[in-house]
Amino acid sequence: HVNKDTGEQVRICKTSLSLIAKYVIQQVASGSIDGRIKLVIQLVEQQYEKDDPTLSKIAKQVGLSIWYLPRLFKKNTGISFGEYLRDLRVRKAALLLQDPTLSIKEIAAAVGYKYISDFDHHFKSTYGVCPGEYRRSKKSEIEMESSYSQEIA
Repeated sequence: HVNKDTGEQVRICKTSLSLIAKYVIQQVASGSIDGRIKLVIQLVEQQYEKDDPTLSKIAKQVGLSIWYLPRLFKKNTGISFGEYLRDLRVRKAALLLQDPTLSIKEIAAAVGYKYISDFDHHFKSTYGVCPGEYRRSKKSEIEMESSYSQEIA
């Protein structure tokens, strides 16, 4: 969902961010994104767990100014650097939530969040439910699929 505000800037609905991330990945694969931005995306994918891939760190690594990189990133991807990083972390967390042996706090730390409250807020704004509810819903989906496949067999 995309809207234009009064200043003609594009505003993207938070629930659409994961769809946009998929679009960005497709753009990278198809080669229609600037090579420097491809490198930025690679670096973010490699560093999001361990380091905090801030705009200034990434800009230094790719040899772009901290002022030019955000504009180039948004021009090529349609979303800001921060939105991309946030969406990447939340998508990876959603996958990790399917592992019941990991606590939500461990998952938040594993995807690069320092504060659980930030993780909860970003996760809920993307998926519409808090991480615990998401985990419970996925668990019930898996149980329903399992019982359905047993009934068929």
